[in-house]
Amino acid sequence: MEFRYETWLDAGWLASDALGHLAVMITAGPGPIPAWTLGEGYDDLDIEHRVLELAPNGAAQFVPTQPGASSYRGFKELAERGLYVYDWQDAHRVEYRDVYEAMAVPSVPRTLTDLSEDLRQIAERAFFDLEFRHALDIPMAKLIDRAVPPANQR
Repeated sequence: MEFRYETWLDAGWLASDALGHLAVMITAGPGPIPAWTLGEGYDDLDIEHRVLELAPNGAAQFVPTQPGASSYRGFKELAERGLYVYDWQDAHRVEYRDVYEAMAVPSVPRTLTDLSEDLRQIAERAFFDLEFRHALDIPMAKLIDRAVPPANQR
């Protein structure tokens, strides 16, 4: 199940991995957001700005296979705050890959315990049994299959 929103809206959503590390998934407009990650009453599609309120805690490194990533300041700023940054690059393609692609990685990854309670709950909804540090691509076809929804939504 996917959440429906305006495809012109460049939204972001939070996810956590097997190590408790965090990632922000940028939709680039049409990128899918699994509905169960949002939870009941979720109305904050501006996660990127919420994360940017965190103090920087390290440096950002751009993913070498994504040469255009360094031109987007937001990727750098998010990674400097300790989050892995993925983007829906299919928004800019004719041939689709159907994956969220790594754009930037943090030198010092933040974990769930570094977040406020409300952001932590959002990130916990999108738990993936993988490690972002090893995942250059997260295929959408596997995204929902590999994610574990909260117990009351299984």
